[in-house]
Amino acid sequence: MVRHLDRPQQNDRVEALRISDWGLRIKRKNLFALQSAIRNPRSAIALLLLSFFLMAGCQKGVGTIYSIAIHPTRPEVIYLSSEKGLYKTVDGGTLWNRIEGGLGTFPVLSIAISPALPSILYVGTFSDGVYRSTDAGRSWLLINAGMRDYVSVVNAVVIDQKNPHILYAGTTMGSYKSVDNGVMWERISTGLNSVFVVCMAVDPQNPSLVYAGTSGGVYKSSNGGQRWTPSNNGIIEREREHAMALGVNAFAFDPATPGRLFTATAQGLYESRDGGERWIDRKIPDPFVLSVAVRPGTQPSLYAGTNRGLYASRDEKGGWEKLSEQEVRAIALDPNRPEVIYIGTGSGLFKTEDGGKGWTRFESLQ
Repeated sequence: MVRHLDRPQQNDRVEALRISDWGLRIKRKNLFALQSAIRNPRSAIALLLLSFFLMAGCQKGVGTIYSIAIHPTRPEVIYLSSEKGLYKTVDGGTLWNRIEGGLGTFPVLSIAISPALPSILYVGTFSDGVYRSTDAGRSWLLINAGMRDYVSVVNAVVIDQKNPHILYAGTTMGSYKSVDNGVMWERISTGLNSVFVVCMAVDPQNPSLVYAGTSGGVYKSSNGGQRWTPSNNGIIEREREHAMALGVNAFAFDPATPGRLFTATAQGLYESRDGGERWIDRKIPDPFVLSVAVRPGTQPSLYAGTNRGLYASRDEKGGWEKLSEQEVRAIALDPNRPEVIYIGTGSGLFKTEDGGKGWTRFESLQ
């Protein structure tokens, strides 16, 4: 069984904790995830959280990369989030800079760039909630108003593409929504049986349709997150004690086909052509899928990152070609050059300029 994490008690007096050589200092309210993991060692979610704390200092360089975001009109500007923080390049990757400006040294789990004004960025962090920058990352403001005081792990921040003032956040304590650029958040978890939200997505054509990927499968809302219903028709179900095997890791929409989206799960890659009403297994060879991306066009391409490498499918017949061997947690596609792909792995960032035939690791990314 996966047990929901308990709310910390008022008599928890620990003010800060230094773990290993990482040197991460955590405020009392942010010790909740670690304390819960220690109290509930059989909880898969708690163990996952605990592993972040214990292992984050072991990686060299940037460590595991969780997300990659490319500037919508200047593809040479790239942001990536990792367990060592947030990084940025303005020259396509020749030189990378670690972004601080008040952001701190916490692991950054997700990045969102405003489509209307790309200088506005949002990030979800592992230990301090949501931050916003209005100057392309030079300075940051913590924006957690309305979130419960023990919400610190924000796995996903997504933006309504038609109204960029509206944001959604997926956390270990459910889902949240803001209608004012993050100034105030409202918890929107009615019907969301799993409080552990790993990823979220907003339909680019119909933003009232919102999707949440959880440790218990896919949930869908047709009214902007006010009420959620399970949306797992066609996705394999398993016993509840194996709930992590049901985990949903990522979503991707096909921008050229309304209602078509993909979800990456620990059981495989699934496609829906009716807005999530039914899912079809795409039969990927390595079924533990961590990330997914779609390149539209006359010959659309589907990319799936698994724990054993990157796969590509370039036809409707569903055939797969393996492009890399690394565990792929994040995928980003250059909007102007179809052969350019970036992948974030547990050992850094890689780039191909020939559609996956050869890969270059960004050694300057430290």
